[in-house]
Amino acid sequence: MTENEKYVKMQSLSGIEPGDRVLVSRRADSYELGWDNSWVLSMDEAIGNVYTVESINNNARGISLLGAPDYLYPFFVLHIVEKASSMKEKLFDPSYRPEPFTHVLVRDADDEPWLPTIFSAL
Repeated sequence: MTENEKYVKMQSLSGIEPGDRVLVSRRADSYELGWDNSWVLSMDEAIGNVYTVESINNNARGISLLGAPDYLYPFFVLHIVEKASSMKEKLFDPSYRPEPFTHVLVRDADDEPWLPTIFSAL
């Protein structure tokens, strides 16, 4: 099995799917762990931010994120914050509210970074 094939297998086992919300946790070395792509400086802007997975490239090139700098990111720098299925359930449940004092991520606009805060019911 080639390094690229290993990468594709690991990516499929990561559990990341289109629609998931993911945190970009760190930069990657170019071609790290069989990722068939290189990290460029402008990708650093995405580190520490949460994005929605747009699509997954199944030939070891990476994962496309909505709103992130327009590149393909390796699965191993992405951490699932919320699965698409649980988000859909919450979006369609008008009574959903986090428990008081739950840590949540907030922002005022789609182009702003997510900031951690604590939810409190008024």
